[in-house]
Amino acid sequence: MRTVTQMLPERLILTFRRRPRAAFLFAVALLLTGFFAVQVLIDAMHWQPHGPRPVEPWMTMRLIAHMHGLSPQELDIAAGLPLPGRDGPRTLAEHAAARGVPVEQIIAEVDAAIARLSADGEQPDQ
Repeated sequence: MRTVTQMLPERLILTFRRRPRAAFLFAVALLLTGFFAVQVLIDAMHWQPHGPRPVEPWMTMRLIAHMHGLSPQELDIAAGLPLPGRDGPRTLAEHAAARGVPVEQIIAEVDAAIARLSADGEQPDQ
């Protein structure tokens, strides 16, 4: 007597012969699945680890604070920037335009504030 695993290839071949369109669509689906699986694996190899990135003009203070594990309000105050208003958080480029200064100056102030707050938050080893 034959087992189910022995009969499975024969049944698949018979089914594919009876329904060639379904077999073709199944093969296309398998190829697409394989293609996208390879794409995900390639992208996964190029993912960067989470953590602080260099401060850029498009970033908001909330994002910068989140990346560095700081309070957004404390970072705003330490950098000398206004707290977000009703219109929501501003990007660093918008802060620079509102002040009429180059965005590089705002980025330098934010970097200095991050360094101060990070140094204040560190505990000496006991």
